[in-house]
Amino acid sequence: MDKRSWGELAFVLLVFLVMLAFFTEVHPMVLYDGDDWNGLSKQRNIAFPKWHDHNPIKVLPESLMPLTAPLAAYFVMPFLGDFVSSVTLVSAVILSAFIALYVHLFRKVMEKRFSLETWASCLLALMFLAFHFLVFRHGDYNNHYLFDTLNLTSYFHYTIPALWNISLVLFFLWREIPGTRRIEGRRWQDCLLVFVLYLAICSSVLHNIIFMAYISVGFFWRIRQWREQRFYIGILVAWFVILLFEGLGGRAGQMDIPLTELPVGQAFYSLVHVFFQNNKGILMMLAFAVIFLGSSLAIYWRRREKDAVDAAWREGQLKFLACAVIWSSYEVLVCAKAGGGYIDWPEVTIGLFFYLFFLMFSAAAYVFHRKPGALVLLPILAFIISCRTINAQQSLVESTMGHVPPAICAEISRDIITQVQTAEAGGARSMELHVPKGDDRDNWPHPNYMGEAVSRLLYGQGLIPYPIGIKIVPDEEMNERYGLR
Repeated sequence: MDKRSWGELAFVLLVFLVMLAFFTEVHPMVLYDGDDWNGLSKQRNIAFPKWHDHNPIKVLPESLMPLTAPLAAYFVMPFLGDFVSSVTLVSAVILSAFIALYVHLFRKVMEKRFSLETWASCLLALMFLAFHFLVFRHGDYNNHYLFDTLNLTSYFHYTIPALWNISLVLFFLWREIPGTRRIEGRRWQDCLLVFVLYLAICSSVLHNIIFMAYISVGFFWRIRQWREQRFYIGILVAWFVILLFEGLGGRAGQMDIPLTELPVGQAFYSLVHVFFQNNKGILMMLAFAVIFLGSSLAIYWRRREKDAVDAAWREGQLKFLACAVIWSSYEVLVCAKAGGGYIDWPEVTIGLFFYLFFLMFSAAAYVFHRKPGALVLLPILAFIISCRTINAQQSLVESTMGHVPPAICAEISRDIITQVQTAEAGGARSMELHVPKGDDRDNWPHPNYMGEAVSRLLYGQGLIPYPIGIKIVPDEEMNERYGLR
């Protein structure tokens, strides 16, 4: 490997290690609520879309999340001696790897399209990553960021599918994969590509649109050659079939709202409201966008003789703007159908902000390409953004249900495991499991029905020798012990 390759490897490793420290020590991903116990314990019985299933197309999250449990139990727990901490570490490794890949591919695209030096593309990529933590900064406490979620389960069901689809967009850009590409089963690269496409489409109905918007725009951009774009057509057809599976699934059936009564206006307002909050992070993003986009447009319009870089930049900006419009229209309709506030969740809006960030940073890269002297400002800008990102006076929100401190969540989960193991050691075949008192409906976040998931997870990973019947008993004394409301 040459110096450049070593530099690229060091950059990817740096991003990975920083994210790993963040998701294990700063804001850990912790096993806590009923969804987490169920998601870790229940492997999808077939890694294929299932007709009329509750979640028909969630092949990626429902296959990946359960794999975390055996990796934690058999490969990490022998060293850490604790199952809960092992789940945190394995989950953080997986998520950090996805983020590192995401940032690496973004850097490769900037480097290739705008002929940037490696050091410049690395600084630009670090700023790109930093904005994911800055964009929702609004005050001193509980600031959201684009990688925060409701719980451990949401990382696998929302954030990772989003990163998977975004990374595919960046890979297609980097490798310039056209709609005319021919797929041959004899080449392992094509087999791997089809597998990755399969998992992207079968990931989440809220996130496969990120990649499909890119494919749709690419297809219509060359609509006159539509007969030759068999590759893109095949992807679009597969996506429409997947949407049919999802539309006739059990979860969609529970949201049986007539089309004429869909709260489209409310969903659209919720999306727009994201950009009109008293939010210093949004203002910073808009300031950078105005500077970079304004400068790039001025440079582009003043150039009398346009070359390939100008054409590629213009085409890329128009395509990603179209992608943002398609994403917004699709998400408004889907979230209106879902009847929930999904559309303003960070783990959902990450798709839209990816398009906006790409527009902003590709404009910056275009400016640096045309005006190399401006690169002297890049280290200063990166330093300003980095200092703002790691500002300890503005804490970030915890990705746990109810924003309970992760250390408390971990202690409660260890308490649950200890209770079950103690009952097993005494020869019990059934037991009462004491959990904190939750809401008055089903005791969420430790619902009355989670006993089977607890038994299934602990038995499946060898923490208890046989399954045990568990009855959930809400216990207010545990709330006092752990300082819960």
